Amino acid sequence: MTKDKIFKVYLPPILITILSIICAIITNDYIPGGLVLWLGFIAFYYQIKGKWYHYIFSVVYSLVYSMISYLAGLYAYIFFAIIVYIPCYIYGIISWKKKTNNGCVEVRVFNLKTTVVVFSGIIAGGFGLGALMSLIPGQNMAYMDSTIQLFNVAACIFCSLRHRECWYAWMIQNALTLILWTINMLGGATSAIMVLIINVVYCVGNFFAVHEWNKTYKAQKLSNQKIDKNIDFVEDNVVR
Repeated sequence: MTKDKIFKVYLPPILITILSIICAIITNDYIPGGLVLWLGFIAFYYQIKGKWYHYIFSVVYSLVYSMISYLAGLYAYIFFAIIVYIPCYIYGIISWKKKTNNGCVEVRVFNLKTTVVVFSGIIAGGFGLGALMSLIPGQNMAYMDSTIQLFNVAACIFCSLRHRECWYAWMIQNALTLILWTINMLGGATSAIMVLIINVVYCVGNFFAVHEWNKTYKAQKLSNQKIDKNIDFVEDNVVR
């Protein structure tokens, strides 16, 4: 086993586990806070690296986060976890396993027009859903909560379909989530600090993820172009 493999494969998960334990000790929030922190970090790390098995951690994370959201009176996440997130994660396992090349998922991209139309639709949908969620007794900050969940839904779908734009959607979702849970922390919500820590790391990680997926996409595109050229060369010589 080489030092490079130890550094790249084993060290990051170990550091994530140590960080999660330290945060749990400092905040005195082991369950569910410490657990959701570890699940969120470990799933996020493997997702950035394009590994299909990050979805296994994501399923468990979604279940634990649903409990935290319920205690905080944020029901939109629970609704989407049941009908979208968990089914999407299960589909993602199948989709990513089928489209993995050299240990990394094959990346797809939207064009600019599609990106603008889709993201505008998400924002509009957030306001519509917020109006409905505000009718539920005990629902807090309905419009922001709904918009956050719609961006998360879109990102999950984009990710399961292997689209790079999932990370742009998560950038917006994480920024709004930081605002939401800062307000909840000031109101004394359960595990709010842990959720904030997760989303701060997510915000930073999103930029790294965009860089990684762009690099992967360009490398795969170049590889496919070389394969096409080789095929054309062979076909030309066969014809001759």
